[in-house]
Amino acid sequence: MTLLKFVRNVCSIFLFGAITAAGVFAQAPATKFTEGLRDRTPAVHALVNARIVVAPGQVIEEGTIVVRNGAIAAVGADVTTPADARVWDLAGKTVYPGLIDAFSEAPIDAPSVKDGAPHWNALVTPQLDVARHYRADASLNEKLRGQGIAVRLVAPAGGVIKGASALVTTGDEGGPRAILKGQVSQHVLLTVPRNPRRDGYPNSPMGAVALARQTLYDAQWYRAAWNAYRADSKLPRPERNDALDALQDVASSDRLVIIDANNELFFLRADRFAREFSLNIAVRGSGREYRRLDAVAATGRPVIVPVDFPRPPNVSTAESALHVSLEDMLHW
Repeated sequence: MTLLKFVRNVCSIFLFGAITAAGVFAQAPATKFTEGLRDRTPAVHALVNARIVVAPGQVIEEGTIVVRNGAIAAVGADVTTPADARVWDLAGKTVYPGLIDAFSEAPIDAPSVKDGAPHWNALVTPQLDVARHYRADASLNEKLRGQGIAVRLVAPAGGVIKGASALVTTGDEGGPRAILKGQVSQHVLLTVPRNPRRDGYPNSPMGAVALARQTLYDAQWYRAAWNAYRADSKLPRPERNDALDALQDVASSDRLVIIDANNELFFLRADRFAREFSLNIAVRGSGREYRRLDAVAATGRPVIVPVDFPRPPNVSTAESALHVSLEDMLHW
């Protein structure tokens, strides 16, 4: 994607939220039945005389942004203001693209996952789709917008094979208008969630890896069984399984999979797991990849880097410095 297209896509979301809050947009198209008259007032805006940062080191000192129906239609220094546009003079102001939070998690209360034909293990829920259950958090979105974040990826929290994430806006509007794209990625955690039940399975990282591997092998068998049945209806009809069905595009390497890595060794474990099943993966990093940097770089995997810097160790006195390990110093 070109950076100009990025600016158009992301800025359109950022500006859409800002201008909608001001109440100047016409009624947006909706799939829900509308009672009474529909508002068809043209929603065209021209932001003129703005300093526009298009890319790092690429700045338009005095340009125009045209927003039409909530999306940026044109950006540049020689953009002509449409005759039907409402003009906003941004002289002295700078416009930046909205930031994208590449990873966040939210607990999804989805009792429907237990219905139908679920996996035998409750920690395997690949059929869970955040887009179907997402609820906007107004206070969180306001905080994120204050930091310049316009869009974020929301993944389901908990589980070993957790489900599909959704790309959502941080605007004031919730519900369907907050969701830009569903089924962005399947998410996997190759260890047990925090505070696991010791009487359940899995209750160790080794067990979690075994469960994930067996599930993907089951998904391959499930596809072969159904293909054989479709080719010869005289064969016994396979049992339906929603979880294994949801993993078909993952097993065929067509789907992005994001695997959580709690440290640099889990990163290398994720890479081995992906190679076994020819998965298209990115890794949610821990910030400790530097400890095995050559091995991590050799995998060639994209890394989602956490912006969570450690606090400086207390070395204000000679006595307190004695309690700070070399490992903590290197990490800081």
